Amino acid sequence: MYRDKLEYIGGMLFVLDERDSHSFWMKNVRFPLDMIWIDKRKKILHIDEDVPVCSNDCPGITFDGPVRYVLEAPAGFSKERKLKVGDVLKF
Repeated sequence: MYRDKLEYIGGMLFVLDERDSHSFWMKNVRFPLDMIWIDKRKKILHIDEDVPVCSNDCPGITFDGPVRYVLEAPAGFSKERKLKVGDVLKF
């Protein structure tokens, strides 16, 4: 929140307790993001591309599944790297 940008080669990795559902919101995020939902084996389960900014009454961005990590990166990150559901990441 309140950042003007994320470095394009980086992002923010959230490490979560594994559950069936997690929700994030874009309140006070000043630029669109890609949200990459990842399981405990580091396999991509879902990608929300170009999630828009929001300042009031922001909807939750939710994925129902066994998510362990969420990577938030600048919009376009997923397409440029040709990421797709089922890919396994290394980190």
